[in-house]
Amino acid sequence: MGMDLLLSESQGLVLASDEPFPAEVVRVEFYTDTKLLILGFNDPDSEGLLLDHEIPDDFMQHIKNAASISTIYYENGKPVQGYRVPIIRIG
Repeated sequence: MGMDLLLSESQGLVLASDEPFPAEVVRVEFYTDTKLLILGFNDPDSEGLLLDHEIPDDFMQHIKNAASISTIYYENGKPVQGYRVPIIRIG
């Protein structure tokens, strides 16, 4: 699953995926010490999904100020599935 962190036109955080999410996204955790994101799902058997690259420094202020983030699955350039969920900063 490939994901990119983007800013919307209104400067809101968007996590765009090129594959469907395995379950409903209910939160995104941001670990300040490692600069990594983990998606949490509405599935008791899921341990979450790690975004496998560090968040760039130019996004840090946006993450620190954000209360929520949009997670969207795109297919052929069009949004198919999306959730607006809380972003939880840890550390």
